[in-house]
Amino acid sequence: MWMIHTQHQESKPTTTCMSFSPSLMHCYGLTSRNISLEIDAENVLLGVDTVIPCGVIVNELGSSSSKHAFPDDRDGKIEVSFHEDNGQYKMVFMDDGVGMPGLLNLSCPSTLRLTIVNALIGQLKGTMVLDTGGG
Repeated sequence: MWMIHTQHQESKPTTTCMSFSPSLMHCYGLTSRNISLEIDAENVLLGVDTVIPCGVIVNELGSSSSKHAFPDDRDGKIEVSFHEDNGQYKMVFMDDGVGMPGLLNLSCPSTLRLTIVNALIGQLKGTMVLDTGGG
């Protein structure tokens, strides 16, 4: 998050999510494992009130995937995409890990991580669709 804040303050609008990829891999501890991170993001300029919540959402979901989706040094892939369509933004976060428990209630999340993600999505006036199946 510090990098997003710093680069925003330095007014570098050409910076994209791709420049954060190596840092995310290191922060999540994925550089020593066979887990790839693929980012497909348009080069759009977002205000700080949008970019910070989006960065925290990606951070929380990425951290969760790195900790829970790939047990026992399982190989895998994490994908993040971000695109604009008719003035609306769509972020997709997915991994091909073991999946999540099927009984999640998004209106009353049972973990702090999902509570944070849910609150930030509400702040952005967005919606979340969750597919808990493996991969």
